[in-house]
Amino acid sequence: MQRKQFEDSKTIQRLMEQLDGKRNLWVEFHKSPDERAQAWEMFSRGQPPVTESTSTAEDDLQEWQPQGTTKDHGYPMSSIAAMPPISGSQHNARSVSQAPHGEYGASRNHPKAHSVSSYDAELERTRGVPATSDHGSPRPRNAGTSALVVASKPGDEAAALLWNADFAKLFDVILRFCQKYTGSSSHKGFYQGVPEQNPSSWRNICEVLYPQSQMGASSNQAHLLTDDSARPYFVQRLIIQMITVGVFEYEGLSGFNDRTNKELQDIDSRLAATEVFKPHERLALVDRRAEIVKNLFSHPSWKAFYAYKKNNFLAKLRPTVGAIIPTNLKSDLREQMSWDLSEATDEAWKLAAKLWQARVTFKYIWYAYGEKFQVDNHHALNSNLDAAILEQRQARLKLAATPAVILRNDQTMAIMAKRVMKADVLVMS
Repeated sequence: MQRKQFEDSKTIQRLMEQLDGKRNLWVEFHKSPDERAQAWEMFSRGQPPVTESTSTAEDDLQEWQPQGTTKDHGYPMSSIAAMPPISGSQHNARSVSQAPHGEYGASRNHPKAHSVSSYDAELERTRGVPATSDHGSPRPRNAGTSALVVASKPGDEAAALLWNADFAKLFDVILRFCQKYTGSSSHKGFYQGVPEQNPSSWRNICEVLYPQSQMGASSNQAHLLTDDSARPYFVQRLIIQMITVGVFEYEGLSGFNDRTNKELQDIDSRLAATEVFKPHERLALVDRRAEIVKNLFSHPSWKAFYAYKKNNFLAKLRPTVGAIIPTNLKSDLREQMSWDLSEATDEAWKLAAKLWQARVTFKYIWYAYGEKFQVDNHHALNSNLDAAILEQRQARLKLAATPAVILRNDQTMAIMAKRVMKADVLVMS
């Protein structure tokens, strides 16, 4: 009995500390004496305070108007639907049509998890992988390796598996698209001429993949583009890297109105800063972002704004990807390619809707050409050797096709960071 009373008192103490922390955070945000006085007066009347940095949904979300038109380049656009809520996995759009793919393991970087019944089918799905060949084409992954940064409770492991399945589904849709349109070995001459024939597009590709040293990486990327086994993964990385920046981050929500832009940008910069926050301070920022996003999704102008943002993103993505798609494809196949790319982007926005509303934050780590293989961070697609042996032999990376995804949970008193999935990589033979 005494032990239970002691545990209850400790729990109450923790809750009081969190409340004190949130109150201090509110005071830090609202330093103006007039603003505080107005807020306390509204609190005393039982009304929520409305300040310059904390506004109601009606004030926040004025009617959105496009700030300019974006050329559609004549590509078809899929219908725009309302964003899904955070609860559950709601991936209902069709996948890339009839792309060739093979069998894969039970889950991406995770063992089977029968405790998560709603995701059993998701974790049993297949994933596209070319057939094994003598020159190093990808082979099936070795399922069952641990992907956690720190030890966690079974419930935390299940949550990581849910996010793993969501990211894996998007990455697989993109990979199947890349295999369908860039996996053929009959266009080698076209790929060899891309850097010279499309210099501006090639420069953009280099800037996306290696923003710090695009000129030095150009020759390596040209080699990957002409390698039949590596090319689909090279294009996959290009698309995913553009999505993580243009959809998942602040850029994906910017532009609704000035007030929302300012607050979202402030939250994004504070979460990304190296400044040390207490867990409840970060959680308050994450919750405020989720509140803003929820209000955006319920606003009458959201569908029009979403169509504008998606069309804007596709206007950047299509020319970049189109520069490395063979020009002699039949017209109907190129039209289908445009539809498939649009639907892959739809999947990205669906996942982004869940990321923005989650009470956790994510970090995407990209690994560069020539880095050493690491068991904890990488999964080799083109080697049958055990990961520990690759690390022992100091194998070098040829390409990182996907990022390592790290989840940070500030809902507990101690900071919890987990690796949701390892980076899919090709290693040098």
